[in-house]
Amino acid sequence: MNKRIRWIDIAKGILILLVVIGHCEVDSCVKYVIYSFHMGAFFFLSGLTFSAKNNPKVFVTKKVKSLLLPYCFFSVLLTAYNFAKHIVFSSAFNLKDAIMSFFVPISGKYESSVYGLWFLPCIFLTELLLYSIIRFYSKNKVVSVIYGITVVVGFGLIFIFTKIACVVTIIPISILCILCGYLAKRVLFKIYNYRAFAFAVSFVLFALFVMLNNILSDSSLDLSSLNLGCVPIYILSTFFGSVAVCTISMCIEKIKFTKLITYIGINSLYFYGFHYEVLGLISSLIRNPYVDAVLTITCLLPIVFVYTKMKSKIEGIINDQCYRSRL
Repeated sequence: MNKRIRWIDIAKGILILLVVIGHCEVDSCVKYVIYSFHMGAFFFLSGLTFSAKNNPKVFVTKKVKSLLLPYCFFSVLLTAYNFAKHIVFSSAFNLKDAIMSFFVPISGKYESSVYGLWFLPCIFLTELLLYSIIRFYSKNKVVSVIYGITVVVGFGLIFIFTKIACVVTIIPISILCILCGYLAKRVLFKIYNYRAFAFAVSFVLFALFVMLNNILSDSSLDLSSLNLGCVPIYILSTFFGSVAVCTISMCIEKIKFTKLITYIGINSLYFYGFHYEVLGLISSLIRNPYVDAVLTITCLLPIVFVYTKMKSKIEGIINDQCYRSRL
């Protein structure tokens, strides 16, 4: 899908707002509902737009540019920022742990400047795995299924024995979420005319599974730490929460005020990467979590705008120089 689909961009924008709110000091009930699906929903949306048609070299190159390079940029930026705070304000900072977490973003293992960026290398590895499974499936279905199950179970066993949540051990959950989106995309596009009804049904089922998980597990949820409560119920709440976000986005996509949320969705990667330190600064001054979230998004709008303009200009210069060198 090369052409942008507006309701998917709106859904990404909604999820970014939930990410920012979830990182504020909101009520535990609100945080529980958000964490019941929001990061898994990003994998779900990736599944909606996922394609394995490109050859391996083109596919990997594209994913390196769109996921790994931004991860490296934001990791260096956040590490340098925290190091500068350490020098100026004598704040806590461990350079060794920071560098280690850059290469191995492990939840709770190291003091990390890049902890919140785990999603980028994780989705990179997840999409590589899904791509290889689909490519094998077109040649040999049995081998593809055995290969996929073996890899996923292997990563799951690593977590069971080590109890360490990292980008690798999260893959069994992330691959299920992205597969849900990949397998559901035809149905989602077909139910567009029934989007209001689909939203109502999916929202009710989402609420039901969130409450059920809370009753059965009675623990906080966090995909990055693999605290999921009852895993099958978490997957179901992620699925129906993702569908609810998609269908409500379909319902509102033609409303004029959604231009802002669409812009946020289109540039969701940059809002995600920049929001940590902006939110940290604002929340240190203002103690209302919802005001913090609104001010964070407001402050990020000009930052992301300037960054994307500079990025486009630099890429244009690089592409022009590459073209000239070929001549």
